Amino acid sequence: MQYKLTYSVASPIGNNEPVEVISTTELELAEAILDMERDVGAICHGVKIETGDFDDNQRSKNQRAVVKQIAHYCKVLDNAIHI
Repeated sequence: MQYKLTYSVASPIGNNEPVEVISTTELELAEAILDMERDVGAICHGVKIETGDFDDNQRSKNQRAVVKQIAHYCKVLDNAIHI
């Protein structure tokens, strides 16, 4: 089973093309959600998470690296009380 995260970013230049991220594990989905919140720095809307079998040419990521990245982002969020 795969997960597809789809969202749009509010952009002043009018580029509202939706972003799609396909994950093969729940850890990769969590990483994609954290990346969305960290990288965007803007208002996301139309966020959808779907399950199913989606075509994806990317290889599955090393789960140990994913866990390390999630742990890193969790530490950052713990220290960001103002968020």
